Amino acid sequence: MASCREGIGSAHRLISNLARQVGRLSRVIGAGDLSISPDWNSDTTGFWNERKALHSKTAPDPMRALGFRHLVPEGRRGYRDAVVTFRLIDLSTAQAWGQLDFVIATENIADRVSVLALNGPINWGPSDHCRLVIYLD
Repeated sequence: MASCREGIGSAHRLISNLARQVGRLSRVIGAGDLSISPDWNSDTTGFWNERKALHSKTAPDPMRALGFRHLVPEGRRGYRDAVVTFRLIDLSTAQAWGQLDFVIATENIADRVSVLALNGPINWGPSDHCRLVIYLD
């Protein structure tokens, strides 16, 4: 699992790998901790420089260009109305604040996919990231 500092590289490696595999008929679902947020910048996240912040903000653009759609999970919302999927390890699950985990799917299958974030304090699990359940109809 990537740390926030490594997340940018993880997101862009994912994009690169998907670019080679996706064609018009491909049906792909991807999920994971991308550690990206359009709200991050060098002021809000001290260890990020402007280049890293820009990569975080723009990582979804090539995914859309490749024909992927971001699938927003159902579940408790937190900071800026984002679905809560992450908590700092020293905080309780009730204090979890934002989304670092994402699910994407190609447009030709996205309408058949739904996602549930198990982000309530009772069903969070032992990790600093909640579990995501992906349903395919």
